[in-house]
Amino acid sequence: MSSEQFYPEKEVTVEKIFALFESAFLEPKLIKEFNRIEVGTSARTSIYVDSERTQLLFSIWGSMKKSKDELTKLRFISRSNEKCAFLCFYMDQNGDFHDEYFLSFKGGITAHQIMHTYRAFDSSALLALRSLDTDDVIGEDKIST
Repeated sequence: MSSEQFYPEKEVTVEKIFALFESAFLEPKLIKEFNRIEVGTSARTSIYVDSERTQLLFSIWGSMKKSKDELTKLRFISRSNEKCAFLCFYMDQNGDFHDEYFLSFKGGITAHQIMHTYRAFDSSALLALRSLDTDDVIGEDKIST
């Protein structure tokens, strides 16, 4: 992967982003019907290509414990948004959390900028989730035997 590689705006496609991550040995998974790839080792980061809005959306999602009440979950989401201004956290209708970051590619983008953003997002999102989950809401409930 060349850090000098430049993708003009009209050439930013899910296939090219997939090839970029593959060339960096990150073992991406192409999900063409949803115009995204998934990549990551400790968590799966999805990267959506939104050509209409000229944005890449970096996203991590996961479960929150069913045993925790909605107010506790919302406090976690609110605390996360307050402490991590560059990330967007929200809870969906199923009670799962989402963590997102948007990167514009209007006018074009370099391979280095995409990879740097992925690495920064992936590591900072996981650190934020671990440090801000003071109420232990992330994950599945443990089943006692």
